[in-house]
Amino acid sequence: MGYVEENLAFPRHLHIQVYENQGVVTPLVEAFGTGPWDERFGVRHGHFRRVFAGSSLAALEADERVSGVESPDPLGLRRPCKNCGPQLRVIPLIN
Repeated sequence: MGYVEENLAFPRHLHIQVYENQGVVTPLVEAFGTGPWDERFGVRHGHFRRVFAGSSLAALEADERVSGVESPDPLGLRRPCKNCGPQLRVIPLIN
């Protein structure tokens, strides 16, 4: 272990972002990418958005909102899907 690792407390969290592929023959199992810092994005009710946020990530984002330092979400992918209002619409491709 070097000087930096010994003298600075770096967080050692693994953060996985999973983007579900709707056209794949064998999709990933739902349990993949469901850790405390993970995010899953996919199509639900015809809209592409975040479908899972780990508990630690959700707590961090809540703290950011309270503190006023929330990172921008211009496409609205982080908003929960409640009846999936007008968001980014996914149009199926014709092969």
